[in-house]
Amino acid sequence: MKLHELTISAWKSYFKVLKRDMEAAVGQISFTADVWSDSLCHPYLGMTAHWIR
Repeated sequence: MKLHELTISAWKSYFKVLKRDMEAAVGQISFTADVWSDSLCHPYLGMTAHWIR
């Protein structure tokens, strides 16, 4: 198996675990966001979700 395929497979496996954990944490997840633009007026949006298990 190629490195690329192993990486994608590992990501898919982890994503399933992350999805299960987040579904169990409904109401316990905090979100933050920040919006800004660069000198050429390109917009950016940064979002973070966090919780303590």
